Amino acid sequence: SSSDFMKLIWYMKYLYVFLASLKAKLIYRTNIVLEYGLTILQVGVSIFVWEALYSQKALVVPNYSLEKLNAYLFLANFLALSFSVAPAFRLATQIKSGRLSTLLERPISLYGEHLAYFIGDQLLGIVINLCLVVYFGALSGISVLMLLLLVIYLAFAGVMFFSLMMILGMLAFWLIELWPLRSFVTACYLLFGGRYFPLSHLPNKVFIVIQYNPFSLVTDIPARFLTVGLSGYELMQYLIVTLGWTFIFLVIYRLILKHGLR
Repeated sequence: SSSDFMKLIWYMKYLYVFLASLKAKLIYRTNIVLEYGLTILQVGVSIFVWEALYSQKALVVPNYSLEKLNAYLFLANFLALSFSVAPAFRLATQIKSGRLSTLLERPISLYGEHLAYFIGDQLLGIVINLCLVVYFGALSGISVLMLLLLVIYLAFAGVMFFSLMMILGMLAFWLIELWPLRSFVTACYLLFGGRYFPLSHLPNKVFIVIQYNPFSLVTDIPARFLTVGLSGYELMQYLIVTLGWTFIFLVIYRLILKHGLR
């Protein structure tokens, strides 16, 4: 029918954006090598520090053997490559340069265009991380059903995190300089995402609150699930929190976009 054809044309626009983003990612292959190389170097330094602490018994993370801690740090930092902060700064650059006006005049959703671009840009990392999830899940003896639940959780967490990045990117409507925003987001990711150490090592009163922050939900939770384990009930609880954050971020996104365009 004509309505189905129009829907197909509508979705094709996002497919073109996705393919263009993927092509651009593959063209600059050196950036991919550097990105993963620097991540491996960062994880290696963290593992070296923790091995020194464990060998001297200066500090031991409860519930984590040295092997599990190394696996946790590896997973948390590699998962972070898929949950990139890049959408925030792509949108911010469009706002500051004036290119956003051109995009808004086109018959395409701003959110949808950025999401399609983001998926294309991160597709390689998503595939690699899915392989890591299956590999570490098999090592930990996690059932196929629980791994499938984790993949569903990661998909919703990706939309949640992307929505947060879109909100941060729209701060460029009011900010003159963007570099403090980049430093702030990076610091939050490192500290609250568990990329230096498992957040469960924090004092219990602090951990109870901080475990539900958006940065923790995309790195600490899945890394903890694949190393020391989480029950299906706990993972469902985190999924509900993720959906709650997504709803809140989408509402805030629409409000900020409305006021920012004014």
